Amino acid sequence: MGILCRLHRFYLGKRLCGILYLLTGGLFLFGLLYDFWTLNSQISELNVPV
Repeated sequence: MGILCRLHRFYLGKRLCGILYLLTGGLFLFGLLYDFWTLNSQISELNVPV
């Protein structure tokens, strides 16, 4: 389950950040807390019709 919680960075096109999340455990959980608050807006921005 742990690795699945970090794959959203790759979906968002943020490969470098995704690798960093995988290697550091979600930036030592601080990154995961940030994503908890902002993930909905990040996904909405990515899925806006062109």
